[in-house]
Amino acid sequence: AAVKAAFDKSAKPYAADAFAATSRTLDAYALGWVAMHTDACEATRVRGTQSADLMDLRMECLQQRLDDVRAQVDLFAAADDEVISRAAEMTRKLPPLTGCADAEALRAPVRPPANAGARKRVDALRKELATVRALWDGGRYAEAEKRVQPALAGARDLGYRPLEAEALLMHGRLADSLGDYPTAVRAFRDAVVAAEAGRHDEVAALAETRLVWVTTLQEKLADAHELARSAQAKIDRIGHPELLQAGLDVAVASLFLEEGKYQEAEERSKRVLAVREKTLAPDDVAIAGALGDLGDAAVQLGHYKEAIERYQRAISIFEHSVGGEHPKVGNLRVNLGAALRSAGRIAEALVEYKRAQGIIERSLGRDHPMLASIDLNVGAVLLDQGREAEAASQFKRAIEISTRALGADHPNVGTAWYRLGNVALKQGRADEGRADFQKAYDIWAAKLGAEHPTLSAALDGLGDAQLALGKPAAAMSYYKRALALLEKTVGPKHPDLADALIGIGLTELATNAPRRAVPPLERALALRETAGDPLEIARARFALARALAQGGDRTRAMGLADEARAVYAKGDVTSARELVEIDHWLRIQRPHH
Repeated sequence: AAVKAAFDKSAKPYAADAFAATSRTLDAYALGWVAMHTDACEATRVRGTQSADLMDLRMECLQQRLDDVRAQVDLFAAADDEVISRAAEMTRKLPPLTGCADAEALRAPVRPPANAGARKRVDALRKELATVRALWDGGRYAEAEKRVQPALAGARDLGYRPLEAEALLMHGRLADSLGDYPTAVRAFRDAVVAAEAGRHDEVAALAETRLVWVTTLQEKLADAHELARSAQAKIDRIGHPELLQAGLDVAVASLFLEEGKYQEAEERSKRVLAVREKTLAPDDVAIAGALGDLGDAAVQLGHYKEAIERYQRAISIFEHSVGGEHPKVGNLRVNLGAALRSAGRIAEALVEYKRAQGIIERSLGRDHPMLASIDLNVGAVLLDQGREAEAASQFKRAIEISTRALGADHPNVGTAWYRLGNVALKQGRADEGRADFQKAYDIWAAKLGAEHPTLSAALDGLGDAQLALGKPAAAMSYYKRALALLEKTVGPKHPDLADALIGIGLTELATNAPRRAVPPLERALALRETAGDPLEIARARFALARALAQGGDRTRAMGLADEARAVYAKGDVTSARELVEIDHWLRIQRPHH
């Protein structure tokens, strides 16, 4: 009743759906808990099939599960809009009750302290950690951070390593959510050490899995692979629990995506989906999460039809379990719009962006930074259509929203400046474009570090601006910096290297060196053909066609130019500018046509 009263107070459009889904899951969990508690008692006291020692272990496990429920209900009874938006998802993350019937797991070496006083303190600290976890799940990071420190200090004072590991894991998760990756890495590393010292194998595996994730976010990809191997060994040692394995697979899939290994990312995500569909309820949002990840991989592979279907299925699960006005549905609709855009279905993409915008404005307000991301996407579509002035106003609005919500030096603001640079270049204002790309570069370098692969996009933009200004030597130096940065951070086979390689090839062409232009352009086309975006492939083909024609291989050059033209001529996916350029070039090459 208290939870219902709190949810009823909210003016958010998704509050009623959120309460229905939350109470449904909590009621089912409570019924399951009562049944399990009864069984644990009867197995010893009535049927005599279980020792008193095992009954105690089961009861202790059930008490911990109850602490988790209590912490959530306390939070929901005083819920704000942020907590309400997360509530249904939070209840589905309650630890499964089945663990309290798993005799082998319960008898594992993590035993409570022998001393009764110490045991009491462990119970009290575990209750406190359950509250911290509920606050974290509810998005109340600052409050959770305040409470996790004393819990961690208490666990260290006790000298009970399994509890210390649990507290460190929670501390790491909080730092990760706050974007403080160095602190997260330290906490997760310490959690692994404490867990191994206390023989708490599950926490050791969880902490190392999170390390894979955070290390990938920091673009330390070789390190992330080593950590994934170590995490896999820990999961194997405890009998390969499927949901734990799925958690590692999610992290590894994201690592593969960063490396441009889209096929491998898709295979991992398929495994995650299969496990979650087998072990969770059909409307569990974790299944929708796996479908969203699969959609992301499919977009990168150029399998837009599959990506669209996956996003649509994920949206329908979310709508069924937490309601169609939930911000997560808005987020998925943005991704769906991007997939539709890549598939050339521009009108439908714009409809999805508008839907997403409505959901985000109603549920999170008109100043939410997610709206800036929608503006960036809509602007990119308008730019593709040759509607540069309209695109520019979208990008400027993205700068306003992001600056207000996140600060003028946030990487998202850098992205909007980068997009404005593209507009300026298309409109023939190369000097302005150069200034915009420089702003993007400065923001990204300050916030993401000088070694982050994202910087390559700004370097490529600076190269394009210099080339347009007739300064090939300066252009070449930017392209080479972009190429070196990407080869170092994501490896020589990542599709994103193609932009720098095309720049290098076009610069060689501009300085009348077609033979030197062909190898980088051949490499760019090969990389692009693995990644799948038809427009990017067409751009690489036309660049190579020009180099080959100047170098004397006219037959292949004409074939590539015709293939590129066919892509540009299809539908409303791009402005007429590229088509006019190719047609003009083809007329010069085939004067009798």
